[in-house]
Amino acid sequence: MLRKVLIAASIAATAVATAQPASATPTTASLVLTYQHEGDPMRVGTLRCGPAAGHHRSPEAACAQLASVTGDFTALLVHPDRACPLHVDPVRVTATGVWGDRRVSYDETFGNACQLFVETGAVFNI
Repeated sequence: MLRKVLIAASIAATAVATAQPASATPTTASLVLTYQHEGDPMRVGTLRCGPAAGHHRSPEAACAQLASVTGDFTALLVHPDRACPLHVDPVRVTATGVWGDRRVSYDETFGNACQLFVETGAVFNI
């Protein structure tokens, strides 16, 4: 009997731990992303969430990372414990489109690609 209770409790705990709020990923998210490393041609990609798709190398990870901050690019800090070199090698990224029912416009220049990755994770992996 105790074994059945422990198994049921384990299954319930796993379900709660893996469940995501219904509003975590909007049903409509469509973004155009750009990535420009100083001196290189600009890369352009697309990201759609709900379901994850687009011209993007890691759409599932990018959608999950954006969903964790409800599409607020300025709130992203995906890898806070990673240290980056202090050399200056600018990378500029932009995002425009919609997240849920609101317009998104983001434009940021990072000191180097490592700093971009620390803050935005897979989002600009185009």
